[in-house]
Amino acid sequence: MMIAELQNLLEPVLWGIGGIGLLIDVIPQFNCKPIRWFFKQFGKLINPDLYYRIDEIQKSVDELQGTVIKEMQNSIDHLRKTICRLNKKYDDKETKSMRCEIMEFADELRVGVKPSKHMYEKKFKIHDEYMQYIAENGLTNGLINADYAYIQKAYSKRFENFDKGEHND
Repeated sequence: MMIAELQNLLEPVLWGIGGIGLLIDVIPQFNCKPIRWFFKQFGKLINPDLYYRIDEIQKSVDELQGTVIKEMQNSIDHLRKTICRLNKKYDDKETKSMRCEIMEFADELRVGVKPSKHMYEKKFKIHDEYMQYIAENGLTNGLINADYAYIQKAYSKRFENFDKGEHND
């Protein structure tokens, strides 16, 4: 009989504690969540191996994440280096192309080709771009100075009276 009396005495107390705990648990202003804490502790008692596995999985995920981040950083560094190398290669090729275009134009003038004023202006623009590029990149120019001077001289000779309406072909 004693057990029945104890059960009758504890039952309303447990219901009251459970009700108050549930009320506190669902009110968002309270940071304390007693019902959730109780069930979490109860779950740890019933399934300790499950919580151990969860911890091991979390450690594995953390290690894998660190490895993946390092690999991604290495890949990004490699891509940056490759892009820089390709940009340099492209710039070098573009510079050589501009230089060759100016030199070929000077050679054409030497064999008697008479280009239009527009063609001269186009080559002057290419020369300006070339000179700007080598100045920006700290390079030296020794290959096209003589050819460019020849082009300027040929332009002046051919078009000295062009603006006055006289054509010297």
